[in-house]
Amino acid sequence: MGNPVPHDGNLLDTSPCEVLAAICEEGVTGVLTFQSPGVEKSVFLQSGKIVFAASRDPDDRLGELLLTRSVITREQMDLASSKIVPGKRLGTVLVELGFLQAAELPHWVREQVKEIVFSLFSWGEGEYRFVPGPLPSGEVITLKISTAEIFMTGLRRVQKWSVLRKGAGETQIPYRLASDFRHLLKDVHLGNEEESLLLLVESGSNTMEEAARNSTLTTLLVYQLFFAFRVLGILLPPDHPSFQQKKETPHKSPPPRRVPDPAEERPAAPGETVRLTLAVESPGGHPPANRGGKPVQKGKAPEPRRLSSPAPPRRPAEPGPEGRTADAEIPVLQDSPGALPAVGKQASLDSAALPAREYQVVRLEGEKLDGNGGPQIEKLLDTWSRKGYSLAGVVPGRPSSSPQTAVPSYFIFVRE
Repeated sequence: MGNPVPHDGNLLDTSPCEVLAAICEEGVTGVLTFQSPGVEKSVFLQSGKIVFAASRDPDDRLGELLLTRSVITREQMDLASSKIVPGKRLGTVLVELGFLQAAELPHWVREQVKEIVFSLFSWGEGEYRFVPGPLPSGEVITLKISTAEIFMTGLRRVQKWSVLRKGAGETQIPYRLASDFRHLLKDVHLGNEEESLLLLVESGSNTMEEAARNSTLTTLLVYQLFFAFRVLGILLPPDHPSFQQKKETPHKSPPPRRVPDPAEERPAAPGETVRLTLAVESPGGHPPANRGGKPVQKGKAPEPRRLSSPAPPRRPAEPGPEGRTADAEIPVLQDSPGALPAVGKQASLDSAALPAREYQVVRLEGEKLDGNGGPQIEKLLDTWSRKGYSLAGVVPGRPSSSPQTAVPSYFIFVRE
């Protein structure tokens, strides 16, 4: 949890679950006692671990638990109760009478301890007090119980909305997972529901409201799990110190890359992208000015080569009117006046009065276009359209000297 609690107080300000989790986190040894009108229950801690629990509520006794779980009959419990003497517990008598196997006794005592602790999680009022110090060895049977498992299992049994609302926290507070959350849950068996909620928080649904909206879990279960994850320190709020420790490093732009020439025969990774920023000629037809104020001479760039070879890639057929199928052609750049300047010549023309276009050149290997290349092209077009680009054209590359090597294609995208 990260926030210490007083060792005595009123449950109107907090909950038994949060008090118990905070004191367990301190790693102390002692007895934590909760009181409400007519009921008193105690949890025994050893180095921050729950090892035992006791209750003055008759319904929490071991005999009643065994009777409820159909382990013994009413007649067997009455007979065993009549033979209890100072220093001898009911469990021991049941074993002596043969009503319970000796190997089963520790299991049922653990179940009794868990049930006592679970019953505390639904309390909405009362008082608590923690007394540190050695445990009374004569009265306490120390058991190995997973404290994290108790919180996970116990809070999933809480049905009171007044308790869950207070314990789960604000619905719109953004949480994040603790860096060691897997270590904190190492003793807990997580089901699909717990794992799915952790995955949602890890992927960005980090408020309780978002988690409830984006998951298939019930609202009740989301509240129960958020409550459990919060008290165990799995979910950390924005004001947690570890949030402040993560400082964002300034983003460094990558160095500029040379624009590749489609006519250049060189190996390139599939989907390689380059960027060009070009000035657009003014409406009056006057050439733009460069940094020195002198007009840029037109016609200096080499004439682009007319590309004929392979037919342009085609998008997958799309339904036309009345259910007919129409093939969408992807335009191939030609050497028409005013078209994209020769690829491979990077221009950076600055003029406050002139708009600029940004071009992206993406190389797609020919092997990906052989056969059915439609899905590859559709994916490429969709990716760049989401970034605000439109397709300016496609330039086939130069055929390789190796007949086994397919010809790459260069897809050119433009954004104003």
